[in-house]
Amino acid sequence: AVVGVMVSFLTGVCNGWAKPLVNRAILPVVCEQLSVATKREVNVEEITWIQPLGLLGITPLITAGPIEIGQQVQGEQSSVYVEEVKLGIRFLQSILRWQCLLDIKVNTAFAKVVQGENLSWFGYPLDTEPTSRNFLPGLSDVTFLNRLRDGSDDPASNSSIADELLDEKVSAIDPNESELIAKAAAY
Repeated sequence: AVVGVMVSFLTGVCNGWAKPLVNRAILPVVCEQLSVATKREVNVEEITWIQPLGLLGITPLITAGPIEIGQQVQGEQSSVYVEEVKLGIRFLQSILRWQCLLDIKVNTAFAKVVQGENLSWFGYPLDTEPTSRNFLPGLSDVTFLNRLRDGSDDPASNSSIADELLDEKVSAIDPNESELIAKAAAY
Protein backbone atom coordinates (compact mmCIF):
# COMPACT_ATOMS: atom_id res chain seq x y z
CA ALA A 1 0.00 0.00 0.00
CA VAL A 2 2.86 2.35 0.86
CA VAL A 3 4.57 1.62 -2.47
CA GLY A 4 1.33 2.36 -4.34
CA VAL A 5 0.97 5.71 -2.57
CA MET A 6 4.60 6.60 -3.32
CA VAL A 7 4.24 5.66 -7.00
CA SER A 8 1.00 7.66 -7.23
CA PHE A 9 2.69 10.66 -5.60
CA LEU A 10 5.70 10.42 -7.94
CA THR A 11 3.40 10.11 -10.97
CA GLY A 12 1.46 13.17 -9.79
CA VAL A 13 4.66 15.18 -9.37
CA CYS A 14 5.91 14.13 -12.82
CA ASN A 15 2.65 15.07 -14.52
CA GLY A 16 1.95 18.19 -12.48
CA TRP A 17 5.41 19.69 -12.43
CA ALA A 18 7.77 18.04 -14.94
CA LYS A 19 5.36 17.56 -17.85
CA PRO A 20 4.51 21.28 -18.25
CA LEU A 21 8.19 22.19 -18.00
CA VAL A 22 9.15 19.62 -20.65
CA ASN A 23 6.32 20.73 -22.94
CA ARG A 24 7.26 24.42 -22.75
CA ALA A 25 11.03 24.42 -22.47
CA ILE A 26 12.51 21.17 -23.79
CA LEU A 27 10.09 19.81 -26.40
CA PRO A 28 10.39 22.78 -28.83
CA VAL A 29 14.19 22.47 -28.81
CA VAL A 30 14.04 18.71 -29.37
CA CYS A 31 11.56 19.18 -32.25
CA GLU A 32 13.82 21.78 -33.84
CA GLN A 33 16.85 19.50 -33.63
CA LEU A 34 14.82 16.59 -35.05
CA SER A 35 13.77 18.86 -37.92
CA VAL A 36 17.42 19.68 -38.59
CA ALA A 37 18.44 16.00 -38.52
CA THR A 38 15.65 14.78 -40.80
CA LYS A 39 15.41 17.93 -42.97
CA ARG A 40 11.65 17.65 -42.42
CA GLU A 41 9.24 19.65 -40.29
CA VAL A 42 8.82 17.65 -37.05
CA ASN A 43 6.14 18.70 -34.59
CA VAL A 44 5.34 16.94 -31.32
CA GLU A 45 2.39 18.83 -29.88
CA GLU A 46 2.81 17.72 -26.27
CA ILE A 47 3.83 15.05 -23.81
CA THR A 48 0.45 13.93 -22.46
CA TRP A 49 1.54 11.53 -19.72
CA ILE A 50 4.70 10.57 -17.83
CA GLN A 51 4.73 7.34 -15.83
CA PRO A 52 7.89 6.77 -13.72
CA LEU A 53 7.24 2.99 -13.59
CA GLY A 54 8.06 3.05 -17.30
CA LEU A 55 11.75 3.17 -16.33
CA LEU A 56 11.31 -0.38 -15.05
CA GLY A 57 9.43 -1.54 -18.14
CA ILE A 58 6.13 -2.04 -16.30
CA THR A 59 4.19 0.66 -18.15
CA PRO A 60 4.95 3.09 -21.00
CA LEU A 61 7.32 5.80 -19.79
CA ILE A 62 5.96 8.62 -21.96
CA THR A 63 2.79 9.16 -23.96
CA ALA A 64 3.01 11.91 -26.57
CA GLY A 65 0.90 13.21 -29.38
CA PRO A 66 -0.18 14.25 -31.88
CA ILE A 67 3.06 14.01 -33.84
CA GLU A 68 3.58 15.26 -37.41
CA ILE A 69 6.57 14.50 -39.61
CA GLY A 70 6.35 16.49 -42.81
CA GLN A 71 7.90 16.27 -46.24
CA GLN A 72 11.60 16.86 -46.85
CA VAL A 73 12.41 20.30 -48.18
CA GLN A 74 14.19 18.70 -51.13
CA GLY A 75 13.86 15.05 -51.97
CA GLU A 76 11.53 12.54 -50.32
CA GLN A 77 7.95 13.86 -50.16
CA SER A 78 6.25 11.32 -47.87
CA SER A 79 4.79 12.43 -44.52
CA VAL A 80 3.31 10.92 -41.36
CA TYR A 81 0.73 11.99 -38.78
CA VAL A 82 0.35 10.00 -35.55
CA GLU A 83 -2.40 10.64 -33.01
CA GLU A 84 -0.57 9.05 -30.05
CA VAL A 85 2.78 7.38 -29.36
CA LYS A 86 3.61 5.44 -26.21
CA LEU A 87 7.32 5.06 -25.52
CA GLY A 88 8.62 2.54 -23.03
CA ILE A 89 11.88 0.90 -22.03
CA ARG A 90 12.37 -2.86 -22.08
CA PHE A 91 14.23 -2.92 -18.80
CA LEU A 92 15.18 -6.60 -18.43
CA GLN A 93 16.10 -7.06 -22.09
CA SER A 94 18.15 -3.85 -21.96
CA ILE A 95 20.14 -5.12 -18.99
CA LEU A 96 20.69 -8.55 -20.54
CA ARG A 97 21.89 -7.11 -23.87
CA TRP A 98 23.72 -4.07 -22.43
CA GLN A 99 21.74 -1.87 -24.84
CA CYS A 100 18.76 0.40 -24.35
CA LEU A 101 15.82 -1.34 -26.01
CA LEU A 102 12.71 0.76 -26.57
CA ASP A 103 9.11 -0.29 -26.92
CA ILE A 104 7.13 2.05 -29.19
CA LYS A 105 3.36 1.75 -29.66
CA VAL A 106 1.65 3.92 -32.25
CA ASN A 107 -2.09 4.61 -32.22
CA THR A 108 -3.99 6.03 -35.21
CA ALA A 109 -1.24 6.68 -37.74
CA PHE A 110 -1.80 8.24 -41.15
CA ALA A 111 0.96 8.07 -43.76
CA LYS A 112 1.19 9.72 -47.15
CA VAL A 113 3.74 7.80 -49.20
CA VAL A 114 4.88 9.51 -52.39
CA GLN A 115 6.99 7.88 -55.07
CA GLY A 116 10.23 9.80 -55.57
CA GLU A 117 11.40 11.48 -58.75
CA ASN A 118 13.82 8.56 -59.22
CA LEU A 119 10.81 6.19 -59.11
CA SER A 120 11.81 4.80 -55.69
CA TRP A 121 9.84 4.29 -52.49
CA PHE A 122 12.12 5.20 -49.56
CA GLY A 123 15.14 4.09 -51.60
CA TYR A 124 13.69 0.80 -52.83
CA PRO A 125 14.57 -0.74 -55.21
CA LEU A 126 18.18 -0.58 -54.07
CA ASP A 127 19.66 0.39 -57.44
CA THR A 128 17.88 3.77 -57.71
CA GLU A 129 20.09 6.83 -58.12
CA PRO A 130 20.23 9.12 -56.26
CA THR A 131 19.21 7.02 -53.30
CA SER A 132 16.63 8.27 -50.82
CA ARG A 133 17.55 5.79 -48.08
CA ASN A 134 19.28 8.40 -45.92
CA PHE A 135 16.55 9.12 -43.37
CA LEU A 136 18.74 11.51 -41.35
CA PRO A 137 20.38 13.68 -44.02
CA GLY A 138 21.04 16.56 -41.61
CA LEU A 139 22.46 14.50 -38.74
CA SER A 140 25.85 16.20 -39.03
CA ASP A 141 24.11 19.57 -38.59
CA VAL A 142 22.53 18.72 -35.21
CA THR A 143 24.06 21.19 -32.76
CA PHE A 144 24.03 18.95 -29.70
CA LEU A 145 25.80 16.09 -31.48
CA ASN A 146 28.42 18.44 -32.91
CA ARG A 147 29.14 19.76 -29.42
CA LEU A 148 29.62 16.20 -28.13
CA ARG A 149 31.88 15.34 -31.06
CA ASP A 150 34.09 18.42 -30.56
CA GLY A 151 34.75 17.63 -26.90
CA SER A 152 35.99 21.15 -26.31
CA ASP A 153 36.16 22.51 -22.76
CA ASP A 154 36.02 26.11 -23.94
CA PRO A 155 32.70 27.58 -22.72
CA ALA A 156 32.47 29.85 -25.75
CA SER A 157 32.60 26.89 -28.13
CA ASN A 158 30.13 24.89 -26.04
CA SER A 159 27.34 27.41 -26.50
CA SER A 160 24.92 26.29 -29.15
CA ILE A 161 21.67 27.23 -30.75
CA ALA A 162 19.89 24.52 -28.76
CA ASP A 163 21.30 25.89 -25.49
CA GLU A 164 20.25 29.42 -26.41
CA LEU A 165 16.73 28.26 -27.28
CA LEU A 166 16.49 26.31 -24.02
CA ASP A 167 17.69 29.33 -22.02
CA GLU A 168 15.14 31.49 -23.84
CA LYS A 169 12.29 29.09 -23.05
CA VAL A 170 13.28 28.67 -19.39
CA SER A 171 13.67 32.42 -18.88
CA ALA A 172 10.12 32.93 -20.21
CA ILE A 173 8.70 30.85 -17.33
CA ASP A 174 6.83 32.74 -14.62
CA PRO A 175 9.23 33.73 -11.74
CA ASN A 176 6.96 32.16 -9.12
CA GLU A 177 7.06 28.92 -11.05
CA SER A 178 10.86 29.20 -11.34
CA GLU A 179 11.10 29.41 -7.54
CA LEU A 180 8.93 26.31 -7.27
CA ILE A 181 11.15 24.50 -9.78
CA ALA A 182 14.29 25.50 -7.86
CA LYS A 183 12.79 24.32 -4.55
CA ALA A 184 11.73 21.01 -6.10
CA ALA A 185 15.19 20.51 -7.61
CA ALA A 186 16.78 21.19 -4.19
CA TYR A 187 14.96 18.25 -2.66
